[in-house]
Order: sequence, then C-alpha cells, then structure tokens
Amino acid sequence: MNSKNKKGVLHLMWTTKSAVLMIFMLFLSAGAFAQGKKQVSGTVYDNTGSVLPGASVIEVGTKNGTTTDFDGKFTLQVAVGGAIEVSFIGSTTQKVQITATTANVDVRLQNDGYALAEVQVVSVGYGKVKKSDLTGAISTVGADDLVKGTISSTEQVLQGKVAGLNIIRPSGDPAAGATLRLRGGTSLTASNSPLIVVDGIAGVDINVVQPSDIKSIDVLKDASATAIYGSRGANGVIMITTKSWTKGVS
Repeated sequence: MNSKNKKGVLHLMWTTKSAVLMIFMLFLSAGAFAQGKKQVSGTVYDNTGSVLPGASVIEVGTKNGTTTDFDGKFTLQVAVGGAIEVSFIGSTTQKVQITATTANVDVRLQNDGYALAEVQVVSVGYGKVKKSDLTGAISTVGADDLVKGTISSTEQVLQGKVAGLNIIRPSGDPAAGATLRLRGGTSLTASNSPLIVVDGIAGVDINVVQPSDIKSIDVLKDASATAIYGSRGANGVIMITTKSWTKGVS
C-alpha cells in the first residue's frame, strides 16, 4: 500500500472516530439534560384547607411556570436543585425547594392581612367610593349599629350614633315625628332639616323606611360632600340604603 492510500485510510478512520465521538457526546448531553429536569406535581391550598384554583406556580429565576387547575393541582418541569414560587392574590408567597427525590408537593398559603384589609365603601350621591379617598365629612352607620329596641319613629335609630346630628322631639306625644338638625338652622322660612335620600330617591320622608329594612346610612355633613344636591343639601344629606334595594341591584 503506497503512502497516498495509507493517508486516505487514516483520514477515513479519524473521520469515523470523530463521528462516533460526537454521537456519544450528544447522547451524553441529552442524558445529562434529562437528569437535570424532573416533573413535579402538587396541590395548592389556602389557610382553611380549601384548594386554590388559579394560583401561580413559577420556577424561580426562569419564565417557566403554570397555574393551578380547578382542583388546585399543577404539574411543572423543574430543574433539580432549583425552587418553585407559589403565589395567589391575597396570600403570602411561598417558595419550595426541589431535590432529586421531590415528586409531589402540597403547598398551603397563608392569608396576607394587608392585602385582605377591609375597605369601607360609602355613598356620596353620585356613586360609591372608598372612605379613605374622601375629602368631605361623612359618617356611616351600619345596620348592626342602629339603635335597637322599641322605636316609634325611624329617626330614633340614629339617636346618638352620628356626631353633630341632633334629633329633637318637640312634644311628649310618642306618635309625633322628631326634628332632625345636622348643620344648625340656616333659614327663617324654609326647612332646616337635612335632605333625606332613600335608595337614590331624594326628598323622601325618613319614616316611610322601616328600621329593619335599613342596610346602612351615610350622613353627608359638609359642602364638598353634599355639592351634587345643590341648595337642597344645604342642611346636610342623610342617605339610606335598604336591604331590598341592595339585593335587587346585585
């Protein structure tokens, strides 16, 4: 065999060895990748033990993630040695470390007291807003805060419940109506009583509403709060929301 043929054989052998080595390396890399990732399943619960559908499950440091189904369950491919972060609106975020033996995880999220803080909403004539966003003087009385017992007129349910609201009974007759004064007397000839608004209807007699039907009462005291009612709100506005009206609009 001459030197030219010998070189050709050596080149072919080298090329074959290189190809085999490359294939081996590819299989080795694929095996290492398969070993680096594993499927993790689990269920997410709230602090009462109820499942949480729609909770977010994300592999930390990546965009790899999913959400829990209707039964609070999830399945995700996660790198061994990594971690998943589970979160839900109104709950604290929880992180779970993933090891080679991790296959199924149950995550219980705790309520976030700040996120679930109650927001008080009040009526201001043209809608409802958070009380913390108001600049006007408004007092709110809920159904549980109203005066209980024998009530001869609806005005009495507010007796002593709102600062600056005076309820005056002109005579000893139990059937006689009381006089309401919210901002003091401002007129010699017109009424000095506050405007009564029941379920959005202005100018209603407060005694047509039964105390048991009242859901809440919002008392608008100053000019900025009563501006929508113009001169009719000069003596303040008492807004009554009934239980039947709330049920009807919900």
